[in-house]
Amino acid sequence: MSVLVGKKLKEKLKAPPDQRLYVTPILEDDQIKQSGIDLRLGNQFIVFRNAVLEALNPAMESRDVLLQVLRYQERVVIPFLKGSRFVLHPGQLVIGSTFEYVALPQNLEARIDSRSSFARLGLTVAGAISIAPGFKGVITLELTNHGSTPIVLYPGWPIAQLVVSETIGKAPYQSRKYLYPVGPQFSRLYEDESLRMWARPASQDIALNVKGMTCEHCVNTVKKAVSDLKGVKNVKVDLESGTVSCRLTGECATRDDVARAIAAAGYDVVHG
Repeated sequence: MSVLVGKKLKEKLKAPPDQRLYVTPILEDDQIKQSGIDLRLGNQFIVFRNAVLEALNPAMESRDVLLQVLRYQERVVIPFLKGSRFVLHPGQLVIGSTFEYVALPQNLEARIDSRSSFARLGLTVAGAISIAPGFKGVITLELTNHGSTPIVLYPGWPIAQLVVSETIGKAPYQSRKYLYPVGPQFSRLYEDESLRMWARPASQDIALNVKGMTCEHCVNTVKKAVSDLKGVKNVKVDLESGTVSCRLTGECATRDDVARAIAAAGYDVVHG
């Protein structure tokens, strides 16, 4: 593959529709550099609400991973008004996107390069390692402040550069996760089939038969032993039937963990 530069890059911006590189809007002629095209920062951001989850666990049922993501992240829109800004704090990661909409023909691929001037302030701008031929949409950007001082970002600022290369042959766009984005998109890791082998239900109600419980003291002992396990809720101990029931949230404890906790408390779990 060869990087498009100078005259060749400008020719691709004016090529016939099926071969054209679309980058729109280009607000100033000097956005087109010798070896790339300057891209501006959009006005939508996905921020992380760190306080709402103890941990984000991708190895869960797809629906429950989606619910975690929606609790963990939220979209923020900064208006395109003079003085409107977004403050990126030290150590903070946000998901943004380009202001420009980009469409690649099937014989071009691209990458995003961070601006050196921002990198020297501690700001890292990362995008997809490779933007595949046939892609259409705004480009998602991961913005991280690695410095020790908050950095103010303004929508519309030149934030990165699009570097375009010509491929050998043509390839249709294959992604099914992120089609035609018009802003930053929430993670769709829950659609990844390769994670299914690690997934387990996010919540599961279980019941175990237990021998040796004879009084309320036994009930309280067993209940405390099970309740102390991480990821266990709604513990109920029925002395008359000799059963212990609870809900496993899927975050940590398993059925075997519950059985071991009961055994460690001095009571026998009846298997079978």
